[in-house]
Amino acid sequence: KDALEQLKLEKGADAINESLYLATDGTGLRSMSWRGAVKRGEENQLVILSFTSPVETFHEARAAYDAILAHSVIMQ
Repeated sequence: KDALEQLKLEKGADAINESLYLATDGTGLRSMSWRGAVKRGEENQLVILSFTSPVETFHEARAAYDAILAHSVIMQ
């Protein structure tokens, strides 16, 4: 959040809005994800855990996303 405010001060609101648009493909959302291979039977399968929040509030949800990832267990 602090970095976002600093960018606003340095570049102005119009520049920050354009940067956010380009960084989020115009959705206004920011995502984080974990990808990994899991062996199921004799096959390797790709598992993706993805979390998305509005850019402005992503920092508020980040701790919850990190905790979910830290405690995730892939079960068959």
